[in-house]
Amino acid sequence: MAITKIRTMLPELFIIAGVLITLSVGWMPIFAQTSSLPAAFEPQEGRETKQNILFPPSNARREIHSLGFGIGVITGDASTGREVISFSTRYAQRLSDVELEIGLQHHSTAVSLQNDFAFRFVGTTWNGDLLIFGQPFVGVQNFRVGGGLSVRHQAMSVSTVISNILSSGMVQTYRSFTYQQNISAGATCKIEYILFQAPTLEMSIRGFANIYGMPLSGENTQVPRGTIGGAVGLELSVRTFFH
Repeated sequence: MAITKIRTMLPELFIIAGVLITLSVGWMPIFAQTSSLPAAFEPQEGRETKQNILFPPSNARREIHSLGFGIGVITGDASTGREVISFSTRYAQRLSDVELEIGLQHHSTAVSLQNDFAFRFVGTTWNGDLLIFGQPFVGVQNFRVGGGLSVRHQAMSVSTVISNILSSGMVQTYRSFTYQQNISAGATCKIEYILFQAPTLEMSIRGFANIYGMPLSGENTQVPRGTIGGAVGLELSVRTFFH
């Protein structure tokens, strides 16, 4: 029931994201104006200190550390192709014009089927990322792109119950239970659009894509022949800056 609701919510999440981005772009000129005086009558000191209030230049921020949290929707082989809720946390440190970020993301999946047999799958996944973020377009301060390495840990259990009716009328039941873990390494790419930015607070929308190679430990039974896996998702993120 919860997974069905998440799947029906996914289009609305993309629509809300588009509306927020549109509104933020429309409001940028309003917040960018710090004075209504013509340039000719504006004091020289005022012109030198004039800046965009909504998106202040990165070199104007003295805080070099940040801590963020996010919630979103993710889909991939670890969630058996279903859209599930994900939670994330991250720490970043500013290094000149780029940021070095360490992130941790978690999501879980539960699938139950009841037909001629009973099937239940329960999985939990942790992703650890190390990446570098930068602003690829000069003058576009609210758009950021990052890329780097990612490590994933999966733990999953599968239980099956099959019942057969024998010719004698008796019911024969077979039960099986499997528990597996695997660790994979790969790469991640993230695209971020900043909706709001203040000296110590920032809100953004993030899209991300991860890809993983053959498990370093264990076996990934969620993909053909257990070789590669991946995930894509969208999340709303908030972070705070500090010294």
